[in-house]
Amino acid sequence: MLTLEPAWPQWTELLPITPLGPAQPHLFQLASPSGPVTHLKLTMHPDGGIGRFRAYGKVLPAPPSSSEPTDAPVDLAFVLNGATVVGESDQHFGRGGNLILPGRGKDMGDGWETKRSRGRLGTGTGDWVVIRLAEPGYVEWVDLDTNHFVGNFPNTASLSAISSTEALPSQDDQGWTEVLAETRMGPHRQHFFQLSHPARVWTHLRLNIFPDGGVKRVRAYGRPACQFPNYTALAPLPSPATFLAKVKGAVLSSAGPSASASASSSGSVPKLPALALTPDAFSAYGSVIQSYPDHRSARKDVVIKPVNFGTAFKFNHLSSVTWVPPPVTLAGAAELRPEVNFCVFRCDAQPGVKGPSGKESWEVKVLERHEFSSQAFVPMGAGGGRFLVLVALSGSDGQPDLATLRAFMATSAQGISYHPNVWHHPLIALDATTDFACVVHETGVAKVDCEIVEFGRTVAVVEEA
Repeated sequence: MLTLEPAWPQWTELLPITPLGPAQPHLFQLASPSGPVTHLKLTMHPDGGIGRFRAYGKVLPAPPSSSEPTDAPVDLAFVLNGATVVGESDQHFGRGGNLILPGRGKDMGDGWETKRSRGRLGTGTGDWVVIRLAEPGYVEWVDLDTNHFVGNFPNTASLSAISSTEALPSQDDQGWTEVLAETRMGPHRQHFFQLSHPARVWTHLRLNIFPDGGVKRVRAYGRPACQFPNYTALAPLPSPATFLAKVKGAVLSSAGPSASASASSSGSVPKLPALALTPDAFSAYGSVIQSYPDHRSARKDVVIKPVNFGTAFKFNHLSSVTWVPPPVTLAGAAELRPEVNFCVFRCDAQPGVKGPSGKESWEVKVLERHEFSSQAFVPMGAGGGRFLVLVALSGSDGQPDLATLRAFMATSAQGISYHPNVWHHPLIALDATTDFACVVHETGVAKVDCEIVEFGRTVAVVEEA
């Protein structure tokens, strides 16, 4: 017999003394406690053996350690913070609930893995899993981890979010909003993505994978809405909207006004997390130049060959060196003679401003682009360390589309190459003066080689993630 009984006055009995049988499971509906509990006491009468003990219920978010909000992001999709997986399309090899477990797992068996769906690639149909967040909150960035999934990772993935009172919102609910567009995934590694609509409060996230495959963990970092009822508390800088409209007399791109209007209505500028640089998240802006110590985590299009009589490995075609001929309407285009300039940039360290949480932040006031040439930077190891990469796509008017502004934290073992026509901030070396080898096409005509936009105002604040 067993019981969950009080030993002291503060204990509440949930199950009276109840007979048990041999070699079998026993399921009991417990009396409802008056509130959340932190401990359970199991008592056997008089003695004996119990193989397993399971207690099912709902995990509640831990109360804040301080009455004052810390402004520190928390994982709203973590089971120990109270998140739950409420539905999935398929769990043939591994259940969806594994996605929110602690750690990065031990093998393919403790992730979410769906069955094969041959012929579904390219149809727009995939598998999905829905996570109910620990509590309603602003979700700013995610970590989609394919650790141990080397051959059976998804080809692409996207994320949608919703604010709903339903335990499992319908897939057809019009409230679902895309917060991460469909993006290529890779094997056996973490994928860090900044999400759109960070100022909206969500209750659920839906991970969509195409066409199928395995994902080890999902981490969704943001701030609980209960601590920040007004999102502007997270980004308390004045709006730059009125200043942006005056830059070069240009009208912002179709995506720009919505971003500016949002900033104007909230009275704040965007605060962007500087996420770890990964090839997948950076692919719209350029290429990441790096080796892969674990070859299984390399992109599938990277051909790896042993060279130097077996003492080295060569990682091929990591980036292209591109020149896009200017349009014939550009005055003097026919006379342009681009040359590859292989040069070195020596960049002084530019530490950010430390906030109350100890994290550094940097203001974005200027962007530049090389409209017709790629531009690569590779640190040369001259005392350098991390460096900050800020990028944005061009809008329909050719000006920076600030809705696409993203920040990445690169290590000394990574280089980057911007695609032609990608807006970017001048490199920011962080830990020490750093030499960068640079490869770019130049014509000697300043207005062709590099275009600079100085906003005259802070348009975003980048903060360590």
